[in-house]
Amino acid sequence: MKKCRLLEKLGTDTGYIMKVKQFFRRKYKQVFVSERLTFKDRLALAIPVIPSYLVTLLIFNVLFKYFTDVAGIDPLVVGTVFMILSIWNAVNDPLIGILIDKMPNIIGRDKYLFIVKYSVPVIVIPIFLLVFVQGTWHEWVIYGYMLVMLVIYEAGSTAYSTSINCYIFARIHDTQERVEYSLISTYMNYIFSSVITLIPLLMFVDDRPSEYITPAILVVLTLDALLFWFSLRNLKDDGLAYDDGFVNEDAQLAKDIVLYTKDIFKSRGFWINSILSYLVGMSVAYYFTYYIYFVDDILNITGFQSFLIDTGNGVLAFLVIPIIPYITKKVGIKYACIIALIPGIIGFGLLYFTQGVALFTISFALIVISNTSQMVIISSPLRFLVIDEDWQRTGVRKVGYINALSSLMIKPANGFRAMILGAVLSYFGYVGGAAAQTETALYGIRVASSIVPFIILILSVIVVLFLPYNRKRENEIIALREQMEKDIEAATEASTV
Repeated sequence: MKKCRLLEKLGTDTGYIMKVKQFFRRKYKQVFVSERLTFKDRLALAIPVIPSYLVTLLIFNVLFKYFTDVAGIDPLVVGTVFMILSIWNAVNDPLIGILIDKMPNIIGRDKYLFIVKYSVPVIVIPIFLLVFVQGTWHEWVIYGYMLVMLVIYEAGSTAYSTSINCYIFARIHDTQERVEYSLISTYMNYIFSSVITLIPLLMFVDDRPSEYITPAILVVLTLDALLFWFSLRNLKDDGLAYDDGFVNEDAQLAKDIVLYTKDIFKSRGFWINSILSYLVGMSVAYYFTYYIYFVDDILNITGFQSFLIDTGNGVLAFLVIPIIPYITKKVGIKYACIIALIPGIIGFGLLYFTQGVALFTISFALIVISNTSQMVIISSPLRFLVIDEDWQRTGVRKVGYINALSSLMIKPANGFRAMILGAVLSYFGYVGGAAAQTETALYGIRVASSIVPFIILILSVIVVLFLPYNRKRENEIIALREQMEKDIEAATEASTV
């Protein structure tokens, strides 16, 4: 009798589990409507972007606070180093991009994955060494050491990000696939970046002993290096991720740089996307830097409290992300960008008046929603639309060069944001590692973390209005891309017969 009841209960539980599975399958199909790529395919494409994103997050969010409060370096010096680095990118990014475009095919291998794998050590090693900088060194030694490490890192980072984006561009075709890929990528970014945010939340906030921060950062870097290795193992190295349309090796390098740049600079979509990405990069994209200073110096809450607020915002982002493809599909990329900016404007506006934890939590929840939405929409769908349009207009597919040139336009935002933050903190008398900041310094933190990004997001809305991609134009570009790729496949098959 007991055995029968047990079997009956087991059967009931199994039925319940099946209902749960069916529920999630239905929800999955509602969000991921494209059928050419499986979930495994989307996941394999999304994961390799994450370790590179985490290193960038570590450098521009965590290490800024590390350099001022642990290494004891003046905030203005740190901001200046990042600004000089952004100027270096004017040479580094387009040169590496066009070299990747012109690199010949590797028989039986994917040239993009070949570059990606050899870029990883160039990314990780300089950041390991950068952690050991000391504020007691001579100022010019600090400048030289930090710049050398960051320049080497930027070369590897540009080669990696440009190549992996070229690989992804070749594998995903239309706006729907791109938004779905970007959605998964954003999910994964939030999951893994929670590891990075633990460092400042548990170490910088609530006056924790600083001697544990350096080992913690080194451990995270080691884990990130392992994530690089793991993520690249899942990508297909079959030489089929691109075709002859991705290789432009018949002209001189210098001549092509000039011609390519002229072509791209004629594209209004490129300029609007670049300016928008730049402004977003100066405001919501790296909101966590503001978060650290605000919770540590203005609110004076515990590390555990700040961790709960940040985790809650991450959960909120998870709930918002599945809605974004639906909005984008209904209104198109242009108006989806405007909708995504509005929560950030409200959030930064409220942050200026924040005195307690409740309003602070609401403010950053709105900022996180805005940042999440922009990551999904801008990070690949909008940029890839620019690449498609340029290919159709010029007849040459410049995937690597446009990706690198887009990075060139965007990366100065990191340096300029760091420069503004460092200059404001230094001007208002912020002292890194001090037990308490003056009222003037606290006001400087409030200005840098609310008023400045608020103004920038207002400008972003104005910029989006000039974006030349309404829904009709967007659909035309995607349809023409599909036809051009079919033509290339037919020509390739005919040449091999």
